[in-house]
Amino acid sequence: MDAASQLIDSYLNTRFEVDGKFTLQPRIRSVEIEGLFSEKNHQSASCITAFNPASKVCSDEENLSFHEKLIQEVESMCVQFLPMLGRCPRGKWKNENGLLLLGVSLNQAKQLGRKFNQNAIVFVGRDCTPEIYVIDRSLGFVNPLRPGPVC
Repeated sequence: MDAASQLIDSYLNTRFEVDGKFTLQPRIRSVEIEGLFSEKNHQSASCITAFNPASKVCSDEENLSFHEKLIQEVESMCVQFLPMLGRCPRGKWKNENGLLLLGVSLNQAKQLGRKFNQNAIVFVGRDCTPEIYVIDRSLGFVNPLRPGPVC
């Protein structure tokens, strides 16, 4: 498997722990996010991190600084958010702090991902199924990501 395929495989297998209350998994419908949408009166959400821009491993200090800048940016947008932790169950990546943004559009999430130099974001629409969206088109994948051969 080439490097881009390995990276995409890691994205698809990451688990996103939201506020220590529930876990989102790509391509698996979430009753918990459905409840959160109902409770907070939203129809979409996005998981985003600022850790390790462009998938380049950074120091803990750098990553925490990037995360603080992400929080400041989201607060300036007046977007509701919850803390999120991305975990790679295969242990290929260290855990990454991030945010679950409530009520953002797919375009807003992609723009924020680009601003923080991320290769991909997670978006959850009305169907309550988290999907990975690649921002960096040079990776050669179609959105949303689906299991199967590289396009």
